[in-house]
Amino acid sequence: MPVRLGELLAERGLGLRALTDVSGTGRSVSWAVPSELADPTPWLDGGELVLTTGLRLRSRAAQEAFVDRLVLARAGGVGFGTGLGHDRVPRALLARARQSALPVLEVPYETPFVALVRFCAERLAQERATATDLSGRRELLGRVLAEVLSGGFDEPTAERVLACHDVDLGRPHRVVLGTWAAAGRQAEARLAALPCRRVGAVFEGALLVVAPATSAEETAVELREVLARDPLHGAEAQVAVGPSGVGVRGLRAGCAAAREALERGRREAPDAPRLAELLATQGDPSVRQFGRRLLEPLVRFDSEHRADLVGTLRRYLETDGSVQATAEGLFVHRNTVRYRLARIEELTNRSLAATADRAELWLALAVAG
Repeated sequence: MPVRLGELLAERGLGLRALTDVSGTGRSVSWAVPSELADPTPWLDGGELVLTTGLRLRSRAAQEAFVDRLVLARAGGVGFGTGLGHDRVPRALLARARQSALPVLEVPYETPFVALVRFCAERLAQERATATDLSGRRELLGRVLAEVLSGGFDEPTAERVLACHDVDLGRPHRVVLGTWAAAGRQAEARLAALPCRRVGAVFEGALLVVAPATSAEETAVELREVLARDPLHGAEAQVAVGPSGVGVRGLRAGCAAAREALERGRREAPDAPRLAELLATQGDPSVRQFGRRLLEPLVRFDSEHRADLVGTLRRYLETDGSVQATAEGLFVHRNTVRYRLARIEELTNRSLAATADRAELWLALAVAG
């Protein structure tokens, strides 16, 4: 259920201007994603309208490389905000985009990026009313939840958008998470098609259901039963329930607590939140952005080399810095772990021997999602 570029351009309140030919192409985008990274592709799924002011795109080479990366990642287009880093869209970027048939829209200084994100969310929410495919609804709600949990909307907008998906945050609710142990994000397609009467959302490798506080236990029991019937992963079914909450902050806290319980093999989330949960659920997107920015080199390295630096770092910190326990948990040699740790230090410019640096890496893993 994409949003056509023509719809964005026709919305007068946004004041967008097409700088490439998008007429008659039926071009559309799946979402709008603000990013000031020189390479935002590790965080893209394909089809997104990438919103940037070009703060890190100062040179011709950087601008051309930015376009090339987006094309390879199958991005839906670029929304370039003028009036901050650049008075107009850079010529080199625009020329490369035209060569690559990548749509470019100029976003005037007066239009905040959140307005484009809100427009896409509300348009997709309206189309959801006609969506009958369960997998599509779960995937769409997962995108909406990701934006809400990262602080992409103010609270009234978030509650209004989620209400279009039958998620009522005005009453006490609890987050129920269900997945299969060790299945990871590879199981998301199976979760999307899970024959469970609770719609929920596919979110970060789990099926997330926002249930009324009074019926959350019933939802958890049903979800576990359905997961357990899966012929491939049924024996690894896991379900966790977060604490009761109200509003967007209650949703963020409940999701973080349920995720923590799931990772630790618990059924119920503890009442007292952990430090990382408090930081990650206050609605300040800079906290999550910090985590993602610190881990970005590791994510890119894993993608390019089929490595597992992020998993190794997580296991190393969970075992209190034990190389032996990390090697045993990952079924690799100790020297492999030592090599990976050295690469992690090199790529993040952090020392695992320093308490402050180790704390930053632990926090990044905890809040980046």
